[in-house]
Amino acid sequence: MKRRSLGTAVLGIATVALAVSGCTSLLPKSPPPSFYVLSATAEPGAATVPIAIGVGPVQLPGYTDRPQISVRTGPNAIDVSETQRWATPLQQAVANVLMIDLGLRLGTDRITAFPFALGLPRDYDVSVDFFHFEPVSSGQVLVEALWRIQRSATGDELVVRRSSFSRPVAPKDFAAASAALSDALGELAVEIATALQQVHAAR
Repeated sequence: MKRRSLGTAVLGIATVALAVSGCTSLLPKSPPPSFYVLSATAEPGAATVPIAIGVGPVQLPGYTDRPQISVRTGPNAIDVSETQRWATPLQQAVANVLMIDLGLRLGTDRITAFPFALGLPRDYDVSVDFFHFEPVSSGQVLVEALWRIQRSATGDELVVRRSSFSRPVAPKDFAAASAALSDALGELAVEIATALQQVHAAR
C-alpha cells in the first residue's frame, strides 16, 4: 500500500508540473527590452583654449538612477518603463557626453572626470546638478540644471548659472527622446564653454 501511494503521489506531481508548464507556454511573452545611448553633438570648433578642465560631480535626479527610462507623466508623477532602458548608467553617460562636447568646443583634450586623480593639473572645475533630465509624456524632453565653474587651485566660484532646455519629441519615441536629450546636453555644453572662455580671457 505504501509503495502504491508513493507512486501515485509522484505521478500526481508530474502531472501538475506538466500542466503548469503547458499553461506557462500559453502566456503572452514580454517584449525584449530596447536600449538607448546618449551621444555628443559638438563639432570641433575654431577656438582653441589652452586650459585643463575637470568635469564633475555631475548629479542627476534620484528617480533617473536606474537602468529603466523614467518618463514624467505629470507634475508629481513618473512612469518607469521596464522595456525601454539606458545601455549604460545614465549619470556616467551624461558626464562623458559633457566631457566630449566641452573638449571639442574648446579645442582641448586636457579634460578629466570626477573623482579627479591626485597630481593631475586642472585650471577649472565644472560641476552640474540636474533638476530634470527626462522625457515628458506630453511630447517633449526636459533638461534643467544648475552649474558652477570653480578655480581648481582655490575652489573659488567664478560662475553659477541655471539653464533650462526642452525639445519636442513624439510621445513614446525613445530613440528620438535620447537624441533630443543629447541635443540639450550639447546646448548646455555651449553655455558652459562660452563661460569658460570668458573667465579664462578675464583672468
